[in-house]
Amino acid sequence: METIRLLLEYGTYPLWLLDDEGMTIDTALPTEWSDDKELDTLLTEIMSKYDQLFIDNKKEFRYVGFKEDVDKNDFIDKLHLAVDMVTAKNAGKYKIINDFHIDEL
Repeated sequence: METIRLLLEYGTYPLWLLDDEGMTIDTALPTEWSDDKELDTLLTEIMSKYDQLFIDNKKEFRYVGFKEDVDKNDFIDKLHLAVDMVTAKNAGKYKIINDFHIDEL
């Protein structure tokens, strides 16, 4: 069974499609989900917001986090929504691993 791993990684789409051996096939929606613009838009927003939590320039790369609790809470709400949407769409085809680690934000 292929696996969907939800993972926040700088510069990378947060849905990882893994093969039966756990190797990355792609960081994108599965082909049969590619027409789900709502899910794709949400995951793209999550990726963009997560990347904004870092300083990345010629001198440094580091995590700076959220400036306001309201922004953090909104982001966490989006992560929960993404998990719910992926779970609802899945219908048992994929094993789902949630590695968002919300408590570490």
